[in-house]
Amino acid sequence: AKLLEIVALALNTDSAALKGHFSPPTTWLRLLYYPPADPMTEEDVYGSAPHTDFGCLTILAQDDVGGLQVQTPSGVWVDAPRIPGTFVVNVGDMLHRWSNGLLLSTPHRVINRSGRPRYSCPFFYDPNVDTTIAPLTSTLTDDRPAHFAPLNFGAFLKSELEAGYQTHK
Repeated sequence: AKLLEIVALALNTDSAALKGHFSPPTTWLRLLYYPPADPMTEEDVYGSAPHTDFGCLTILAQDDVGGLQVQTPSGVWVDAPRIPGTFVVNVGDMLHRWSNGLLLSTPHRVINRSGRPRYSCPFFYDPNVDTTIAPLTSTLTDDRPAHFAPLNFGAFLKSELEAGYQTHK
């Protein structure tokens, strides 16, 4: 909720109104395991293939095993190193839509060539499933009209989760 205040400030919008879309929030806490890969493994073998998160904010504590990489806007993959006492915070697809593309959904992947097991416990903080996601009026100008049509987060979430399961049948 505190991070949403920062987002609202950055987007010049009312933080109380934005927070209202998270009452109650949709939250996920996942425990992920990435076995060590051989350092000579081909470049396109991932612990987690390149993707963006479909929600709003993802919060992750890093350890010293490493393996998380983020893609810069220019397309270069860079390591996200552990910085003690901090969290990695990724913007997801819904915040990208709300900001009318001003905040970028963070492409990321995991390649664990550390020789050690990697565990990750991301926390996903997403809007209420009844929320309609549309560009905030504070992000619209004559030069920057809405880039995204409104969508219902619950319906979008359902389609994303079903697509993931269909892929793995």
